[in-house]
Amino acid sequence: MNQESIDRYLTGQMSQQERELFDKQLEEDVALREQVALHRDIVTSLKLKGAKAHLQALEEEIAAEQKAAAKQRSRRGWVWGWLTCAVAGCLVIGGFIYHDAKVDAYRSYAMGVSYDYTTARGGEIVDSQITSAFESGEYEKTLELIEKAEQRAFVCDDPHPEQQAQARIEYEIERDHLLWLKTLTLMRQGEWWQARKLLKEIAASESEYREEAQQALDEL
Repeated sequence: MNQESIDRYLTGQMSQQERELFDKQLEEDVALREQVALHRDIVTSLKLKGAKAHLQALEEEIAAEQKAAAKQRSRRGWVWGWLTCAVAGCLVIGGFIYHDAKVDAYRSYAMGVSYDYTTARGGEIVDSQITSAFESGEYEKTLELIEKAEQRAFVCDDPHPEQQAQARIEYEIERDHLLWLKTLTLMRQGEWWQARKLLKEIAASESEYREEAQQALDEL
């Protein structure tokens, strides 16, 4: 995989089809994931370095303006107005850098997480339409199908208490898997804030994914 493809992937210049193909390559190629993660770290470091230099330059300009303002008090209002705008600008720049870094971190982490669609008995837990959409990188479709599945109420026509109890357990297991798959989908989309809230919810529950969710929170 050449450097240009990685650059286009990280900067969002790929088409939807190219990005889906690249995401699939990331799932299958550990070396490529490591290469992308390294490049992302370098880009983030450069962004932070650039923001720091920009902030230092602003501080020097502000100091010069303040010195001049001591001689020309009539300009005080303008100087402080400019200072406020400069500081706000730095905060905005820092916010964008932080957001981009989080998006990349959550997306890369989710690409490295495998998901098992079957039970120990070999039966599918989650509808095949959902897993198919997830595997092919159709994340919007995945979320729509998960939302529909989450709206299904518990139904068991068997009158025997034992069968009803077993059906209830399987229903809850399916919901745990749906929530985990939803979280992974949001992470791959870069919706890190929503994904983080779901990770906290899973980590605090009795879900079989609670340890994986806590590990993700600790690392991210």
